[in-house]
Amino acid sequence: MKFSRLPHSNLFLAFLCIMYTSSATKTAAMDIGTFLWISDVHLDDYYGTSNGEVHKHGAPCQNNGSDLPYYSAYGCGTSHGLLESAIDSVSQVIEKGEVPKPDFIMFTGDSTRHDTQDVKLHGFNSSKASISYVVNEAMSTVYNGLEQRFPDVSIVALPSLDLGNNDLLGDYLLNVTSDAPCLAIENGSDGPILPNATNPWLIHVADRFKHLFVDDEEYAVFACGGYMNRRLHGGLRLISLNTMVWSLRHEPIVPNGTDPFGEHSWLRVQLEAAKSQGDKVYLTGHVPPMLQSYQGTIGKPLWRNDHIARFFDAVAAYSDTVAGLFFAHVHSNELRAVPGLPEDSPPMLITGSLSPCYTTTPFYSFVSYDRGETKFPVDLVTYNLNLEVHNASTPADRNPWERLFPSLTSFLGMSSLTNRETKLLAARLAAKASRIGAPDGNDAFEKYFQTWYKGIPQTCDALCRKQEACLMNCGSTASAWDSCVNGENGNEDDGSSCSLLPIATRDRRLSSASSGTNLRNSMAMAEP
Repeated sequence: MKFSRLPHSNLFLAFLCIMYTSSATKTAAMDIGTFLWISDVHLDDYYGTSNGEVHKHGAPCQNNGSDLPYYSAYGCGTSHGLLESAIDSVSQVIEKGEVPKPDFIMFTGDSTRHDTQDVKLHGFNSSKASISYVVNEAMSTVYNGLEQRFPDVSIVALPSLDLGNNDLLGDYLLNVTSDAPCLAIENGSDGPILPNATNPWLIHVADRFKHLFVDDEEYAVFACGGYMNRRLHGGLRLISLNTMVWSLRHEPIVPNGTDPFGEHSWLRVQLEAAKSQGDKVYLTGHVPPMLQSYQGTIGKPLWRNDHIARFFDAVAAYSDTVAGLFFAHVHSNELRAVPGLPEDSPPMLITGSLSPCYTTTPFYSFVSYDRGETKFPVDLVTYNLNLEVHNASTPADRNPWERLFPSLTSFLGMSSLTNRETKLLAARLAAKASRIGAPDGNDAFEKYFQTWYKGIPQTCDALCRKQEACLMNCGSTASAWDSCVNGENGNEDDGSSCSLLPIATRDRRLSSASSGTNLRNSMAMAEP
């Protein structure tokens, strides 16, 4: 997709024009803010040594000297060169005016490389001590690196702690030591009574990164349950969830129906408090409440069914309070319609990884959102680094990162970033052609699945397209997804019935979306 190039002095205006007129239905001007979103760094401090993580057979992760790719390689964890390049790129695009200065930074877990148990270090009396050292060093590099690079950003705007499955003493390993919600109890002038922490690893992480907490209450709640509720600004709260204990792969296994660390109960209390004060909430976490889209395990649930049901029940009960859902883990950029939220609410956003270990290009994104009443995310831009191109030359002072598109909604032909438009996009993904009169081939599928999804073209036939489309529209539970893929009639009452939008509806809406896209593109056609 080609765009006429504008001087950098005009890029900021282009960004505003394209990203902030995403919805043709919006009649009032929004107060638009921006935040930076990075995830799944999987920093490998041992890249280029015999301890280097080799995630794909034959990857050059343990090479040395001139045979070691500077920006890492497909099948490897993140090198220090790649991480530093990403943070440098973020600074450069802000300084050059390509994007506005972000209001805050979001990080959704997995600072640490995979297979920490395979790192062989001298001087440690146990594998547990060795793993703890590897995790501590990776998390310190990522969080402290962001803090040092953005010294003028207040602590409340720095990333809240979010533990991924690799940020533990074993993959998905976190002992559930309590089922009590980690609540601070008001105690008059003496200040709140803080919850008791019982899990040694959560206490350790909270103590090590105590300087990143806003106050004692935030610190105590995280040490108790691995989650937190942070007030950002202007009536917006960010709730960082401990999704490890809700994951299907969590160990040790706890019985169905239990509430590890009382998190579901705690979440309801936070949402009720936000609603009573007129605040809006972003729900964030590492592992998303959805089915896997990777073709090797497509349709596999990432959360246990009992936790999925309880979570989306809470989201639906507070649909006027929940303003956005942001998750990561799967190393791909994705949109998912959210069950229980209105059609004009935003979809769940899944961000791609910085790490190329699963053969994806490194990513980071800037999300634009309404600072006003809704706090909804309204659009985003994604930057990536082409490893094959830039590893072939000596790293230079220039920024090797490239913006994939002017804005996601314009790129995908969406009139707005909403549940409704996401469902329409899903119907387009499954179709042979993406719009009326389109040439053979699927423009929507090419842009979403072959470009933005992982940054590298994927092999996907007609059945695969249907499966991926149904994941976008119905991908929260296996029963709903099966109903969509196989055309079976499920039970609408229990959410097991789901299908793609009919073609007639899709075509009528696409005509409107197309005209909105043409309007946006005529206002600014910039390629950074």
